Amino acid sequence: MDRVQLFNEIVRASRAIGVPSTDATSLDQKLSEVNLDSLDTLLVSIYYCDVYGISEEQAKKLQPKTLGELYEFIDQNKTREPKTMEEALKKIR
Repeated sequence: MDRVQLFNEIVRASRAIGVPSTDATSLDQKLSEVNLDSLDTLLVSIYYCDVYGISEEQAKKLQPKTLGELYEFIDQNKTREPKTMEEALKKIR
């Protein structure tokens, strides 16, 4: 599954209707470059923890600056791995 594409879909799911988002293009990209403020980052982080089965205690330690850092944390703490984009998004919709 394409991690950048999954990120873009999760960001879209977390935004209010009508609020535009800037798609990420790289794992090296800073989250601030895709117009995520602190509340957006928190909601996206919560969704990722739901998708990958990361506990609330572990989630409190998540403070990514880049998309790559977000996935490093996920890889170290996940308890499940969705096989498809549809399966991943089903956890948050």
